[in-house]
Amino acid sequence: VRDAADLPSLIFRPSIIGGIWKDGIPGWADAFQGISAMLAALGTGAIARLPLDLRARLDAIPVDIVSSSMIACAAYRLSTGSNRTVPIVHCNSSTLNPFIFGNVRPSAIE
Repeated sequence: VRDAADLPSLIFRPSIIGGIWKDGIPGWADAFQGISAMLAALGTGAIARLPLDLRARLDAIPVDIVSSSMIACAAYRLSTGSNRTVPIVHCNSSTLNPFIFGNVRPSAIE
């Protein structure tokens, strides 16, 4: 950071990145890893039970939201110029639209 003090930089920190929401094919993921792999294993029956707290939240955010947010943050940073402080941007969804395991259970059972 000290060496790049004159560059308009920022730190972009997404939470767990999930499949596509709107751009492209909804739900698409190019690789089954992390949350996509767990949901696929549950959906196909490879995992019969997953003991967890149904009140628990999973802070996953769709990849198209992450990429759009990253581009918007970079454009904003370029438009404001560089300075000595490097902003840190957190990209998550837990406060506005939380993914609560208990809300998904009825759909998963069907």
